[in-house]
Amino acid sequence: MRKQDRLAKGQKIIGLDERYLKQAEDLLYGELAVALGIEKQSVQAYITEEIEKLTTKE
Repeated sequence: MRKQDRLAKGQKIIGLDERYLKQAEDLLYGELAVALGIEKQSVQAYITEEIEKLTTKE
């Protein structure tokens, strides 16, 4: 969200922000992978597919 805010304001993304964002994403995907019983590398694709299923039903 901060990344999007900074980009919208025409500001540069700070390297530290990017690093923390990547670290948070990595931890989240790891937790979700365990909970879902899938590989960590498959989490993003899984989430995308599930959202697409939900949006096409409407």
